[in-house]
Amino acid sequence: VLLDEGGERVLRAFEAGAKPPDEDEDEGEIDPDRPGDLSGLVDLDGRVVLEVDLRREWAQMFHEAWAATEAKVHPSVLEGVDMAAIREAYSPLLGRVNCLHELLDLLGEMQAELGASHAGAAPAEEEGGDGDGMQGFLGAETEWDAGAGGWRLTRCLRGLPWDERFAPPLARAG
Repeated sequence: VLLDEGGERVLRAFEAGAKPPDEDEDEGEIDPDRPGDLSGLVDLDGRVVLEVDLRREWAQMFHEAWAATEAKVHPSVLEGVDMAAIREAYSPLLGRVNCLHELLDLLGEMQAELGASHAGAAPAEEEGGDGDGMQGFLGAETEWDAGAGGWRLTRCLRGLPWDERFAPPLARAG
């Protein structure tokens, strides 16, 4: 997919290894702006159809999400956890998944096996949603305190004190 001089998306497709024709045998010069086999121009607004095998897509999402969980989870959460065993225990349930929300529920159950309080799976923001798609945060800086065996709050961000909508969660009342 390319952009033409006017910034419009265009796609041209020709037989592999064949040179595009310069002229139409019947009509002379080929109109490069007219979709069809001769110009190679594909009508992106009306002719492109994307077929998705949902079961294969959900299987890919399942494995990629679990790999991302394993790569990003804090090492302390993984102590004594067999990630491969959890994946193997839940993967037979993929055949019973019938929609995205069921897949997300399955991933959520797997992540619950980790015992990490903030692990979970959620759908992507939908168009027109009020979220900006960015992950939120508590608005705090922390550091590990080995002596106490836990995290220590080193700084709490204030946000905009005159507008509570822009205050981080730890700075809000309640």
